[in-house]
Amino acid sequence: MYIDEQLTINMQGWLNTEPAKRDLMKGAEMILKLTRNRILYQNISHNPQKFASKIEYELKNTRPSAWTERRFKTWSRWTKSWFRP
Repeated sequence: MYIDEQLTINMQGWLNTEPAKRDLMKGAEMILKLTRNRILYQNISHNPQKFASKIEYELKNTRPSAWTERRFKTWSRWTKSWFRP
């Protein structure tokens, strides 16, 4: 799984903004990109204010910054070595 670095930057910017000024639908879209959970996205989109804390929780606990391209390539090389004859 590779996470776009721009998404990581956008997530950090969203989390750094004041809670009252956050665009909750933008946060919901980032969650959809991270988790691909359409049901959660639909629930959030129907009532974003109700799920504001859930959006923040999901974005804080999903750690795409750990999956930068360099780390992903290192991890893939490492796991490929497991299957060498």
